[in-house]
Amino acid sequence: MSIEKLEYFYMIARFNSLSQASKELHVSISSLSSSLKSLEQEIGTDLFERHGKKIILSTHGKAILPSVELILAEAKKLNISLNESVDYPSLRVGTSDASFIFEANKYPSRHQNFTIDYRYIPSLDLLNKLSQKEIDFAITSATLDHPKFIQTRLATLELKVAISSYFVKPDGILSAEVLEELPFIFLLDHVEHQVITKKVVKQLTNEPKYVVCPDSLGATKMITEGKGMLLANTFAQELLAIEPVCFVSLPTFPTIHFYLYKNSESENFYFYPEVEKEIQAIFNQTCHTTQMMGAADTGTYYLPKR
Repeated sequence: MSIEKLEYFYMIARFNSLSQASKELHVSISSLSSSLKSLEQEIGTDLFERHGKKIILSTHGKAILPSVELILAEAKKLNISLNESVDYPSLRVGTSDASFIFEANKYPSRHQNFTIDYRYIPSLDLLNKLSQKEIDFAITSATLDHPKFIQTRLATLELKVAISSYFVKPDGILSAEVLEELPFIFLLDHVEHQVITKKVVKQLTNEPKYVVCPDSLGATKMITEGKGMLLANTFAQELLAIEPVCFVSLPTFPTIHFYLYKNSESENFYFYPEVEKEIQAIFNQTCHTTQMMGAADTGTYYLPKR
């Protein structure tokens, strides 16, 4: 995508006429038409509706026009030439789930029009960062209520308990005594993890015990040393798949929902469908891989029903 194409689009939109835009820009109608078609292909949608010889902005065209005006104004300030490219913007995706970033970086974006920059952001800051347009997307299991945000459910993942295999009996049973005595680990800066842990643990034991851990690396150390157990989603299960950690399926089969939130006021909103598709593919691919690996490598254990 070049500044030139945006300039042509703007002038066509201004006059709702290829011929008038042609006169103003001193460019042939065929060149304008070709440029417009190329821009529409890059964005992936029609920007004008054709009615005979007349053209008017489509819904998508109206939506991106303010952003195009802003880009052209900034380009003029910076003295960017018309044919200079503005390709490959870096779209910022924030999440407080470090294990997702670990997995997502295995699948770098191959899209021709943008790159994706995954950023770890504590869950308490996600809402503010997205609202202030410091990030373009947020992936979280929390429910965010904000008029600017557009929500899409990405996946529903089963939660298992990551625990040292030392506590699991040869028959694959985790005793009720262990459940009562061993504390559940909280990740300090992951509010959603704390909330879901409390919700699940209250269904399992009358006297839950908790211990706070600063990050997933510290949690792994605590698990392997037998100092606690952690509720882990599918992404975290691959990250924790080391000896002597194993994963216990709970009798309640708890799940956690992951959502993608988008800021409707972001200048990069016309990339949303492609980015959403790519992130969804990462969820699908990673969840399938980890589930297969978990069944083959770590085994599946069941807590006794209370």
